[in-house]
Amino acid sequence: MFDFINDDKFRAILERDFKELETLYENKASKSVLVITGSLIETVLVEYFLNKIPTGYTEGKVLNSSLHELLDLALQNKLISQRSRDLSTVIKDYRNLIHPGREIRKNETFNFETANVAFSLLKIIISELRDNYLKLYGYTAKDVIQKITSDDLSINIFDELIEKINQSEKIKLFNSIIEYREYLQNKRLFIEKIKPYLPEEKIKEKLIHLLHLIETGDSPEVLYYYNLFHSDINILDDSSVNLVTKYILSYLNEERHIGQIQSFVTRQTFTSVGKHIRSEKNENLFIDVVLDYYVFKDKNRYLYSMYIQLINSLETSKREEIEGKLEKRKETYLDLTFGNRFWEGDDLPF
Repeated sequence: MFDFINDDKFRAILERDFKELETLYENKASKSVLVITGSLIETVLVEYFLNKIPTGYTEGKVLNSSLHELLDLALQNKLISQRSRDLSTVIKDYRNLIHPGREIRKNETFNFETANVAFSLLKIIISELRDNYLKLYGYTAKDVIQKITSDDLSINIFDELIEKINQSEKIKLFNSIIEYREYLQNKRLFIEKIKPYLPEEKIKEKLIHLLHLIETGDSPEVLYYYNLFHSDINILDDSSVNLVTKYILSYLNEERHIGQIQSFVTRQTFTSVGKHIRSEKNENLFIDVVLDYYVFKDKNRYLYSMYIQLINSLETSKREEIEGKLEKRKETYLDLTFGNRFWEGDDLPF
């Protein structure tokens, strides 16, 4: 119901209070229904106007505005219709029942029929707010996907596009880019640009999926998700980080096709793998992998680029240590022909 709300904290409050409101409504708790109904509308309007502060207002003034003032602002900004503004009187007046003595001083009277009207009106106003909020706030995820999949230059304005969509649409956009399996230039860069706008749990969901793929899926899917989220795996616990790193290094240790190595280099798939080595076994596996590229780095530009990508993924102090170990290992490296180590189809690539 509140998926259009931009701010996570506000959305959590609204969802919590609406759930409580439904229980109160079922129990015919008239006064509580009237109070919380007004609170919900006020919260939605405050959240909107904090995101788009009206002329002449400040953040503090928005926060201190009464429900009456917020409803007037909503009407002026075409968030609600005149009819809804007029009908909201039933909610606005009873919102103040929360203040001690109001009911006695003002001789306020109400019953469940009044609460029923308020509850129904709340749903009408929220629906109206939702539709107009999305129109006024900016683009939808669908709009942005259409833009970036049809215009290669859209990467240059992607930051501005993200700013013009609300939080729920940002999440939809994030998922849509991941799910879009046709060729999309700069896909990883799009993902990197939108990550800072998302709560960490949304990134972690994808990392949990990556772990699931490692345990039950196939390597192309693992590599697809690893390519998009390798820089984030430190969010996981050490055991999970070790598992991901071991799988990825094991895969690379077996991969000898120049075409695939070229793809890894171009996509910068292994630019963070060294930073995620947290066990001696994975460090030794990393050295085994890098040794091949170290020995043959002068034979092909992609092998050289892969070597640079791998070695630069290490912290500076660790890099020097590993390079020393590689030089020593090179002297006792197995005497295998180059063709037995890397290949491209039936022919040698060089």
